[in-house]
Amino acid sequence: MSEIGKPPPPFDYAEVTIAVPPMQFHFVRGRGGFDAYIGRDCADKNWHELSLVLSILDFLPEMSRGSITDPSDVERALQLYWDQLSASFSDEQYSELKKQLAGIYAHDRVITKQWETEINRRLYGDKQ
Repeated sequence: MSEIGKPPPPFDYAEVTIAVPPMQFHFVRGRGGFDAYIGRDCADKNWHELSLVLSILDFLPEMSRGSITDPSDVERALQLYWDQLSASFSDEQYSELKKQLAGIYAHDRVITKQWETEINRRLYGDKQ
């Protein structure tokens, strides 16, 4: 046991996926962390951070990527914005949401590449 009377932190994670057409939710909890993802349906294997989807749909101005940190955040967001989320994952609107997400992920890849280049430059110097 670590400290007096306290068991060590668990090394396993709890995961659950809940399908409520046209959406699916995937929740992961473990080692002090909590993640919430949303996807379209079983055929579409793309999962997106719930906070990211909410932020780009302008439902919660204060919502930013990674801002959902526990189940109560999910509860609050889903109670307030269930209808809007459901509509955005519908056949009629999903293609627009998918385009917005693709733009964000493309931007993320560019930023990641810039950071990789800078880290490599600092570690190994400029290669001529």
